[in-house]
Amino acid sequence: MFGKPAMDMFAVELLLLSVLSGVSSQTVTEDEAKCGQQTTINYVYGADNVQTPEMGVRVPSQLHAGPPGKSGAPGQKGQKGDAAGTAYLQSEMQMLKDRITTLERELEKRTLPLSCDYINGTETDSGNYLISPNPNFPFIVHCKFSGSIRETVIEHNSKDEVRINGCEPNYCYRRKITYAAALSQITALIQQSSNCKQYIKLRCNGVLFNHASGGRAIQWISRSGTPVEYWGGATSLRPGYCACGETGSCRETNRKCNCDSNKGPETSDEGFLTDKNTLPVMEVQIGDNGDNSEIAWYSLGPLICSGRA
Repeated sequence: MFGKPAMDMFAVELLLLSVLSGVSSQTVTEDEAKCGQQTTINYVYGADNVQTPEMGVRVPSQLHAGPPGKSGAPGQKGQKGDAAGTAYLQSEMQMLKDRITTLERELEKRTLPLSCDYINGTETDSGNYLISPNPNFPFIVHCKFSGSIRETVIEHNSKDEVRINGCEPNYCYRRKITYAAALSQITALIQQSSNCKQYIKLRCNGVLFNHASGGRAIQWISRSGTPVEYWGGATSLRPGYCACGETGSCRETNRKCNCDSNKGPETSDEGFLTDKNTLPVMEVQIGDNGDNSEIAWYSLGPLICSGRA
């Protein structure tokens, strides 16, 4: 069963790097070896003017160095060798290419899980794994295991709460969300999963969703680029509704959202978005906070998918 963590991919990269490094280190070692073979032997002269190799030979103390000899005649020109060891380098590069091809074939043979739901793991096994809901585009996700629940988590670049003030027209503040996977990969994961969700929250002080005269000041953009006008927890998916509007439990019971009271003290609307056809949230757009006393804070959780479609 599946359980190979994403670090395997880094191991493959390290292996490739080690092969590359091997080419360089082997070339240097060979050059050093060649230099080491070129040894100069010095000679000294004794009383009888006989030359004696100095290296490795013990000579009497009375011996002295003789006069330098004349330079010898130039030797014959040798045959031209391979430029910079071309043949050797070509051989090494071919070995490297063959190794890369072997690794690519091994990776193709290895079947990756479609999501974290296909990995048998306990809570201590939670971590980053490589999955491939689309066979051509594997990517890394965070797998969270808790009992029988196996969740696939994709993070984004807007995890921290954001404070907004000074923007009055509807939808005037806009924040695009960038995920840790391409949209095509995320879409493939959603299609392979039975359930997906994303938590979204708005804290508000004098900022509303629905204008009394009609129209809305807040919305988010779906993965298809379509504006969506309901908020987290609105299970009916009706435009303008928040979770409390579904149950009639808003601060003002005739409103659809707590923030629609449009006055202090601070309140909030929050909950999970669960429609697989629209997730994940690609952009958040918020207006009605032009006055100094009108402040909004929003936060958006990661995309979480589970089960099998």
